[in-house]
Amino acid sequence: MNKQSLSEAFFRDGAVVIKNALDLDTMAQLRRVYDFALNNPTHPSPQMLPDADPTKAKHRQGGTVTLAKSKELADINTNNDYDSGTGRNFSMNMNLNLSAYEEYNKIVAHPSILETLESLWGYSNDKPQGSARKQKNPSIYYVGEQLFIKERNAAPVTWHTDTADLPIAGQDVVTLWIPLEPTIRSLTKNSLYPQTLEFVKGSHREFLRPDDGTLAGRTEISRLVYDSAYGPNKGLTPPKIEAARSDSDRSHGTQGTKANILSFDTKPGDIIAFHWATFHGGGATPPNAKRRTVALRYVGPRCFMSPRSTNTPDEHEKWLKSKTHPFEGTEPAFSLLNLFGETERKSSVNSGITYGSRLQ
Repeated sequence: MNKQSLSEAFFRDGAVVIKNALDLDTMAQLRRVYDFALNNPTHPSPQMLPDADPTKAKHRQGGTVTLAKSKELADINTNNDYDSGTGRNFSMNMNLNLSAYEEYNKIVAHPSILETLESLWGYSNDKPQGSARKQKNPSIYYVGEQLFIKERNAAPVTWHTDTADLPIAGQDVVTLWIPLEPTIRSLTKNSLYPQTLEFVKGSHREFLRPDDGTLAGRTEISRLVYDSAYGPNKGLTPPKIEAARSDSDRSHGTQGTKANILSFDTKPGDIIAFHWATFHGGGATPPNAKRRTVALRYVGPRCFMSPRSTNTPDEHEKWLKSKTHPFEGTEPAFSLLNLFGETERKSSVNSGITYGSRLQ
């Protein structure tokens, strides 16, 4: 897929796969970063279990969230025999030790990552025809990482959008989902769900508006946020996506069904890129394998702060109207760190990546 087609597909479908985006050395480096984070946690990690009600579990509804013990993720990661048998799904939401880990900084500002981001957002396609003038690179802001590990027999994660928990909106927002093991769309013999990440094709489009540079347009976008899957933020009621799928559709990871599901086979080195507003659900794991994934989140110039609320939609509406300036500026409106404690960190400046304040 060429760069223009990649950008068109990203904004049309809300999710794309970039095959062979990272070479073997970079993937080995990423695995070292992943292992370091799990071996050196800075705070407890959430563990998600499916709902005890099998009907709810089948339709990716409900479930419980507790906290993992300090070294539990490291034990699961390194010891293939260590498994609870309950199909737990863990996420490490930003490990603060990584800020001082040089390989991590090289990964998030990797030239292949930069090229991918520019291509996704269409900045590499803006050169005037016949012009030799060098295009100015967009400002790219790195928001943070999220690391996942799933035990054997883990259930799929409920359908959700990341915009429910991340108070930034606009065109230039993306998660780069990088699997450390292969994933497949179709079912295996002992699995009820595909292993790979699944998306509702085009479900982000309502969240993109041509007037997102105006106060009225940005306010309207803030009204289009859905309930958080596991967090406290309130919004619209998510659609019942699984109810629109037949078992036959599900068994093949079928694209273009009534539920309009989009999914991809992946192998290490591939990147799945998706807009935060695209409905997606994490895949299941088979009985004989664990799954490890790294998610890196970035924003670009065409984004803005978009408030979230723990109140009901009616209360949220009142809160929005009470704000004199609910959105600030046309640039990414979140504060920038002193580049991990330094007044200037030349490697980040030269790489084209700026580190944004971490959204906890």
